[in-house]
Amino acid sequence: MYEKGLQDVMNKLPNKVLVSNADRSHPFINQVVNSYHNYFDGKAKVILIRSQLGKPIATFAGNHVSYFSTEVPNSTGLIIDGKYLFIYRCDFTLYDTKLLEK
Repeated sequence: MYEKGLQDVMNKLPNKVLVSNADRSHPFINQVVNSYHNYFDGKAKVILIRSQLGKPIATFAGNHVSYFSTEVPNSTGLIIDGKYLFIYRCDFTLYDTKLLEK
């Protein structure tokens, strides 16, 4: 659940992305960021949210990202550029955008 004003970049991307490199030392999100650079350009962090089974379900990007625990069990709150994102029973990873660039 996210506050109006946040953009789920995953909604802008195609439903399928061909991964041509199976090297596990580089996250697949790296190829997505490089392929769709305009969505992430100028952003300091990329947040990838996955289901409990590991399926990517949402991706956000922002310059100022902070996270904190909530009173709801199995949940996390994030503030992305002043907008609230609530994550419940999902796994998430914060990436520095500079690490994903070629």
